[in-house]
Amino acid sequence: ALADRELMVVKQSGEVGIGTTTPSKKLEVEGAISASNGLYVEKIYSENPTGGEPSIKLSADHVVEIGDINGQTNEVILKVDNTNSKITTTAGHQVVIAGQTPAANMELTVAGDISASGFISTKSHITASGNISASGTVFTNEIDAPSGDITIDSAGDIILDADGTDIILKDGGTSFGRFKRDSSDFIIKSETN
Repeated sequence: ALADRELMVVKQSGEVGIGTTTPSKKLEVEGAISASNGLYVEKIYSENPTGGEPSIKLSADHVVEIGDINGQTNEVILKVDNTNSKITTTAGHQVVIAGQTPAANMELTVAGDISASGFISTKSHITASGNISASGTVFTNEIDAPSGDITIDSAGDIILDADGTDIILKDGGTSFGRFKRDSSDFIIKSETN
């Protein structure tokens, strides 16, 4: 004879359990849930995920992973083919686009070109392995190219506005010259030894 096995439990307090006899929520399922026409919820919670695995993972190919992933805490990763991360946010509030890991001390790391139809503005500096393109104005304290050249190509004017201070030229972090305005005079000053 087959032993009796409880497949569903409805508690007197209203909790429903499928695959479990001790549901602690209104509906608790031990195992996978499949819905052919969508699953509608107001909030999603994940408790006690397996170490190194995402707390929440949506879709097999176009993936959103949230949680402790690859040893990093509280990451959010968006993928398109379940292998290449397109957007990653870290617990340190860093954002990585089309890359794997954020550059040191960078709030935004982009593996490729940056293009904007408007302004690009940052209170820190911009580092890119590709091109930076903007049809508007680029506001930044520093533009850094780890390798190669920086080319500024404009159909209009190229404006360097130091707001009353000097425009300093550096090589390897060492200042070798500057542009400055003294009253109505324009001065180019060399600082080489």
